[in-house]
Amino acid sequence: MKKAEICYPNFTKKAITFSIDDGHAVHDTHFLSIVRPAGILGTFNLCSNRVDKDTAPEIYRGYEIANHCKHHPLAFDDDVTYNIAATVYDPENRDPAYIYPHPTLKGVYYTQRSPERWRLLTDADTYIAFIKECHEELEEIFGEGSVKSFVWPFFEQNSEKVKQYLASTSYYGVRKTGVIKDTTGFNLPEDPMRWCCNATHSCLLEVMESFENYPDDGRLKLFSFGVHSADFESSGRWAELEEFARRYGNRDNEFWYATVGDIFNYNNVVNSLIWENDSVCNPSGRTVYLKVDGERVMLAPSETVRL
Repeated sequence: MKKAEICYPNFTKKAITFSIDDGHAVHDTHFLSIVRPAGILGTFNLCSNRVDKDTAPEIYRGYEIANHCKHHPLAFDDDVTYNIAATVYDPENRDPAYIYPHPTLKGVYYTQRSPERWRLLTDADTYIAFIKECHEELEEIFGEGSVKSFVWPFFEQNSEKVKQYLASTSYYGVRKTGVIKDTTGFNLPEDPMRWCCNATHSCLLEVMESFENYPDDGRLKLFSFGVHSADFESSGRWAELEEFARRYGNRDNEFWYATVGDIFNYNNVVNSLIWENDSVCNPSGRTVYLKVDGERVMLAPSETVRL
């Protein structure tokens, strides 16, 4: 029997993408001016209340949009008991031992995130309402059916009710915001509902070099970086992003450049293949790319290939 290897759409084994949070129009525009000419694709995770509906469609043209929750809040932690202050939030008179009701948003509070930063905090029902509102408002801007994923603000929240709601939606997956410096494996996540990037702006080139040199172990590989375009500005690292684009962009024979959603969707199609003793069938509506004894084979929708 012939040996069949799964590949990405350009017959490579390695994909590159990015996941950028919050929607800072100025820095996202700068970011895209660097990665777009290099053919590097990815996903922008936006809060609908921070998006300019008139300019956003052109800024993010050709890129995936994800739901990052309206107002970018924290959710009530299931393991924490909160002391709710009797008065609304006042930046001149606040005690970190309390959370303070927002002056106008029902179900929303201010909580101390760090000594100088107070952030929005919501109960689970309000958080879910903000997710729904963000989805609807983003799709009004970018088109119906354009938003297929949700990305946590402030890392993954410990709210079982919110998690159960997200699990009930049609989102392809939920990414936690946290980032690890991952140079081992580069495998596609086993649970697309919980994953994070391989690198941030601070280790972009270092981790990418490891990814480029990572040997073929027969599995599809993924490199994803993030988390904010503003990180490159605040750290003075735009030159490193430019070098990344020069060195690793426009290399279609070696890397597949795709959005996060497209990579996950392709992996779902791969996992749906039906393997028999001497054949493989593609029951999906999308072409799958194989190398059969080194020969390139495009397995069309509903097609079966003998091995």
